[in-house]
Amino acid sequence: MRHVDGMTTFEALFTLLFITVVGLGLTRSTVVAIQTANKNVHNSIAQQIAMDTIETYSTISPDTLDDTDDSVSTVVVEGYSFTVTINITINSSRSRTVNVNVRSNSDVILTNVTVADSFSLWGTR
Repeated sequence: MRHVDGMTTFEALFTLLFITVVGLGLTRSTVVAIQTANKNVHNSIAQQIAMDTIETYSTISPDTLDDTDDSVSTVVVEGYSFTVTINITINSSRSRTVNVNVRSNSDVILTNVTVADSFSLWGTR
């Protein structure tokens, strides 16, 4: 048996195949990580919009809120567009429940966050 220096064609092809498989695995992992990060950004922004809206309504006297104050608007934050739907319900105790739904307008990343809170009339028990 004679000793040959260098790589055979088979060894070169096997090495190339191995590097390709590893590279594809790393690429897929990177793509999934980027998609997850984008979804987390969307969710975080939607939750912040919903909480900010609830906080805004908490500063308004509940007896001035009416179920005709329902609204739908579009909000753009950091280049991302969201539809904000606000529903106000007058409860039997005369308290108001504010329901805020924030939905992403992206066709790729679907985000839907709902936050609700009830507000008693000020100065009543």
